Amino acid sequence: MNAPNGSGRSFTATYLDTPDRRLARAGIPLRRRIEKGKSIWEARIGETTVSAPGGPAKPPPELQRVLAALLRGEDVVQVARLRRGKNDVVLLDGQRVLASYADLDAALEVALDAPREEAAPAKDAPAVEHLRAYLRAQLEEIERHDPAVRVGSDPEDVHKLRVAVRRSRAALREARTLLGDEQGRTLRDELKWLGGRLGPARDLDVLIAHLRREVVELDGPDAIPAGKIVMQLEAEREVARREVLEALESERYANVLALLGQVVDAPPVATSDISLDRLTRREFKKLKRQIEALGLTAPNDALHRARIRAKRLRYATELSAQLLGNKSDDVISAAKTFQDVVGAHQDAVVAEDYIRNAVRRARGVGSGVAAGRLIERERARRAEARAELPDAWKRLERRAKRLWG
Repeated sequence: MNAPNGSGRSFTATYLDTPDRRLARAGIPLRRRIEKGKSIWEARIGETTVSAPGGPAKPPPELQRVLAALLRGEDVVQVARLRRGKNDVVLLDGQRVLASYADLDAALEVALDAPREEAAPAKDAPAVEHLRAYLRAQLEEIERHDPAVRVGSDPEDVHKLRVAVRRSRAALREARTLLGDEQGRTLRDELKWLGGRLGPARDLDVLIAHLRREVVELDGPDAIPAGKIVMQLEAEREVARREVLEALESERYANVLALLGQVVDAPPVATSDISLDRLTRREFKKLKRQIEALGLTAPNDALHRARIRAKRLRYATELSAQLLGNKSDDVISAAKTFQDVVGAHQDAVVAEDYIRNAVRRARGVGSGVAAGRLIERERARRAEARAELPDAWKRLERRAKRLWG
């Protein structure tokens, strides 16, 4: 586990965590370091160290803000105390030395070892236990990537946070008869709200990365106005990022995490008469009917709906994987491939719309010509995706039949 960098100086540090070790599971060490009489709190989040002065009682507001999804208003407790000297690092109990290590990383590997993950539910466990395990994994993904979204600029953290939100909502939708209507519906609605706040930033991340590659391929005078279109989208992305941060710092988001945690810990079970296998098979049948009705010239919206249905099948299969066995991995993989093919088509549709809107705001004939060339490329991408769709569907259908007959 990476730790805040001590830069070779001597200091004493107290490492802290929630009682159930959420920070350790997320790979984020939190410490209060005493050096030359000064008390500094530090948290290492990916490649970023967030630090602020503060007293011993609790983390300062700066760290409480970026760790809000993990702390959720709880006090932190000491999990280790280390003293770093010139030649070694010692683990302390009060002033008594418990162990000595050659360097800080070696000491932290022992002192901050994350608790073991809970065992997966048995195949014959009640459906609610499979749901709890799945939602617990998604909650931990949210906790892991939320701080990185707040302090970093890696688009993948927004993506992974959004995926965890989507998976949680999909699982709750599949097992909606299992939970009490009111609490389950409320949580699904709130996760939909959260996904909606994350969506624009993620969509722009994907679009900007794609168009940057396309602009490089343009030659001559078209590259400059095409680059200006990308710059417009980058400005929109900054607005979308601010909206993401506002959502993550809102009371509504805090309530979503609390409610998701409650469902993981003590789900309000309305019935135990539910078959996850049957639910998953039903999702495949719905997708199959949808694909058979598409035809060769299916409208863009119909293909997008097929993508959504494939995503539901994939998440439902993940939820049921413990029950379905190894063949479920093949279905999940094929569903992802199908989803990616139809997703490339939808991305091209969205890209064309963004380009058209951007060029309306741009000035100069050159922007229109460059936009036209970019749109040609997006239409070619759509055609390529449509050509790949039959094979992607046949692969998914074949693997689903192996699983369900």
